[in-house]
Amino acid sequence: MSSHRSPSSSPQSASSSTYSNGTHQRQSPPSSYQNSPLSSPSSHRSSSADSVSRIPLPSGPPPPSIATPTVFPAVGVPSKKGIHPVYQYRIPGTDLVYEFQFQRVYKNVPTYICSGCKAIPIGNDPRIGYTSARVKVINGNFEKNPCLLSHVCQPRKTSVQIADRVGYMVTQEIRSDPNQFVGQNPKDVYTKAVKDIKEIDFGADVNRTSVKHAYTSGEYHRHRSSISRALNNQPGARVSFRDVPDQFTKIDDEIFLQIKNDDLHMFYRKTTLKMAVRANLHTIICDGVHQFHPSELGRKAQLYSLHGVCGDAQAKPLVYVVTINKLTSTYLAIFQHVASKLKKYGANIDEINVILDFEAAAHSAAEQVFNSEKVVGCLFHFSMALARNAHLKGLSKFLEGSSSNSDIIRWMEQLRALPFLPPTLIGKVDALKALPAQWMPAEMCYKWNKWLIFTNRTTNMAESWHRALTDTIRCQHPSYHILLQKLMDEEEACNNFLYNRVKNGQPTRPLRKRDAERRDAVVKAMIKFNVKISHRSPTPNQVANYLEEMSHFVSTKRK
Repeated sequence: MSSHRSPSSSPQSASSSTYSNGTHQRQSPPSSYQNSPLSSPSSHRSSSADSVSRIPLPSGPPPPSIATPTVFPAVGVPSKKGIHPVYQYRIPGTDLVYEFQFQRVYKNVPTYICSGCKAIPIGNDPRIGYTSARVKVINGNFEKNPCLLSHVCQPRKTSVQIADRVGYMVTQEIRSDPNQFVGQNPKDVYTKAVKDIKEIDFGADVNRTSVKHAYTSGEYHRHRSSISRALNNQPGARVSFRDVPDQFTKIDDEIFLQIKNDDLHMFYRKTTLKMAVRANLHTIICDGVHQFHPSELGRKAQLYSLHGVCGDAQAKPLVYVVTINKLTSTYLAIFQHVASKLKKYGANIDEINVILDFEAAAHSAAEQVFNSEKVVGCLFHFSMALARNAHLKGLSKFLEGSSSNSDIIRWMEQLRALPFLPPTLIGKVDALKALPAQWMPAEMCYKWNKWLIFTNRTTNMAESWHRALTDTIRCQHPSYHILLQKLMDEEEACNNFLYNRVKNGQPTRPLRKRDAERRDAVVKAMIKFNVKISHRSPTPNQVANYLEEMSHFVSTKRK
């Protein structure tokens, strides 16, 4: 009869099993046991009362009797599909468990079958497993002892089984409340699940640390596929350029996503633009960055931002635009929309200064909307373009090191400081005498000229915002969900700043000491040279000396 008894009929039998290639094999008795007299039937027949009487009795009181349980609690845990729960029977005094899955309901009483037995195929068909180990569940308890059923499987470790159920619980939470996981990647969900295990009550007989170790066995890669499927299969769970959920289109019930078409998404709040106009908006700084858009939008996409300078305050981002191209028509749509709103809120569009980099498409579009005389270039981008071209022409080795040439150094210093020279004196620069006039048209001279302009000569405040955003996002080409969340945070901060500026008269944050000293030195040098040339036209040598002095205030960076 013992050869037909289930190996799982008692907790002790569970510890005497091994696994080979996923198939249960019963361990053979040790050879010493097989060869002992006790293992021979004849030895049993030859035993006598005298031999029994010679067995010494153990010292001390008799061991306490182990009470046979009369109640067999069924612990409900999540199933894979989440339709019916799976019930566990945690074997008392061990860390082993049997699991039972739903089979049917008869006369309002559900019947459950052993999941381990069901997973063992009968014959060659893996879809058909053993279903003989079945039991009814009544009022949260098994009808009879699950260990005494006709199992063909062995019980498994409780922590391992619970860890598997934690994985099912995570995917079911994603399906039941997809908005809670909008834009999250599988690694984020996995990391949170590991942390949450420490807070879940699995029962007094379950060690949470063991469950955590079992869940993290195989690390993140073991759970990545299941979490990814759950995230990607939920409607609205994935934020993309084509599909933006409602929670990213509004802030405090006010529309944030103002324009949504195939080419661009424009984000701003009307109250923010209104407060910017009331705070004396006089300059708009525009700049694009090519590392914050989702990679699926392509290499030509960008995040384009319009920053407003109100009074003597630092520039603050007012409008954010995600574009898939950099065409003139795209920039024209941006500037026309923003200009119409500013004009509606009381701004004088013809008096607003617009500072751009030297992208031709952006300049062309801005000049069609704003006062063309107020649309200017950036001093920093001018110096950067000059340094980059000098490097491409092989002049870098003559600007520093053992091969440096003093004439080339002076020539580059004069060119770098050209924006600080009155346009009427450019002809007196020796370094430009051989330059054909058609290479430097008058309108371009005025585009990058900064003569007697004491503030807002560059797009550096927008560049500074980009650097701060980089420190916040901390990756290139983030998901659209992460980008939109950061833009919403920036919009909240800008709106709060303008409110305090308009309503409470919030003072301007002072510049850093070194920046203030540098700005004052530039102003002092330009005023001094202006006084000098107001009485007498300067000589080429005086112009060269002035440019060499001003070149120390211009960046030499190539990128």
